[in-house]
Amino acid sequence: MRSNIPVLRSNLSPVKGVDSNVNFEYLHDIQEISYNKFLYGENGDKSDLQKVIESAFPISDSFGYATLEFISHRIDSPKYTPETCLKKSLTYSADVYAMLRLVLFSVDVNGDRQFRSAFEQEVLFCNVPLMTNDNVFIINGIRRNIISQIHKSPGIFFSRSFVDNVYQYAAGIVPYKGRWLDIMYDSKNNLFFRIDKKRKLPISLLLKALGYSN
Repeated sequence: MRSNIPVLRSNLSPVKGVDSNVNFEYLHDIQEISYNKFLYGENGDKSDLQKVIESAFPISDSFGYATLEFISHRIDSPKYTPETCLKKSLTYSADVYAMLRLVLFSVDVNGDRQFRSAFEQEVLFCNVPLMTNDNVFIINGIRRNIISQIHKSPGIFFSRSFVDNVYQYAAGIVPYKGRWLDIMYDSKNNLFFRIDKKRKLPISLLLKALGYSN
């Protein structure tokens, strides 16, 4: 039985009479502003790059003898020009240096810590790609553009599929940061898990890693 509800169709083909040479520079400006905010910040605020680095510090050893603290960072000038990177198949990038402080403690038998000494040193932290004046990246000598993508919202997602005349259930855990975790049944009703779409492992291994016993 046919439905009388009309089907809406969208025509995405070029429209006659409309100039196809539309200026899309504003789309590049969005990418440039966003990436500059990530590297250098905006209106005197911390850059997103600094916020990412700070989220990993301070780092302490398990015995409490030392703590590594983050103080500041700087982005060095690029070693090569964009033209040189294109000719020599290089990446147009810059080194990021971080000023770190290593604080040493002495621990007594009661577990109390006492400050002993501290050292500060600038170290090479990472390398970040840079955007050229025409708002593109050069990766291994090839010009690359940024493509905006929709990020899947963090949470727990459940699904059901019908395979070999049997319903198979699965769940996916998408964190705000970190690896994706999938939990699923196979055709024999065995429960497995996998991280980042890698090889399936028995669910018992995950439970033991979380501290559960038999």
